[in-house]
Amino acid sequence: MKREIRFVQVVGWCGFCALLLVSMVTTGMAQNGSHTKKFLTKPLLIEDQGSFFIGGVPKVTNYATVPPANAANPANTPNQITIGQMYVQFQIPVRKKPRTPPVIMVHGSTHTAACLESTPDGREGWAPYFVRNGISTYVVDQAGRGRSGFDESVIHEAAAMIRSGDVGNGTARIPSFGRITDNGAWTAWFGHLMPEGSTVLTGKLIRHGDPGDPPSDDANHKDTYFPAYPLAAVDTRIVAREGAIAQ
Repeated sequence: MKREIRFVQVVGWCGFCALLLVSMVTTGMAQNGSHTKKFLTKPLLIEDQGSFFIGGVPKVTNYATVPPANAANPANTPNQITIGQMYVQFQIPVRKKPRTPPVIMVHGSTHTAACLESTPDGREGWAPYFVRNGISTYVVDQAGRGRSGFDESVIHEAAAMIRSGDVGNGTARIPSFGRITDNGAWTAWFGHLMPEGSTVLTGKLIRHGDPGDPPSDDANHKDTYFPAYPLAAVDTRIVAREGAIAQ
């Protein structure tokens, strides 16, 4: 009987130690999680958020979809699709700045609205910044980009024309897609591709301020800095309107 009691006590202590160990590990993981790098400067208080589409027109086309290769009837059938629509994402702050209209942010270049959510180096972007300052914020993906979608029927139609032998007209219908390349972004913002005239396969990317950054005697490159944005630290146009923006 005493042996059985002793066994129960040992099992109980083992269970308690195991539970304590799990608790310590969980607490440690939670503490480590609290030190994770965050994009937001602090919690963002919103009363509503969502997304919707605006604009767009109907289009009837035989090339909305492409029949599979083994389709019994390979002929395309007419379908109606919507093109030219624009995706909008919004956030409404809990505390709104009085007598302040909402702001609508439109990205540029080959970006989408995602570029307004945070900076490339992981800091808070313009969209949450305005919401934090009490301004309802709407960001868009330009029509034809990102979540707005694009009219893929023109590509299907071009491919069908090329397959049928009308290569010239089919090729002319294929749209030109542009994008920012990784090395192009690097040379525009962060450094140089050396030697001059080389490609990403034959050259070397050198950061501003690093050894080999040309020209070595340039007064603008006397200090080590990264990244070197090609604009003043404070836009003079904003300084002239101090207090007018997000204050």
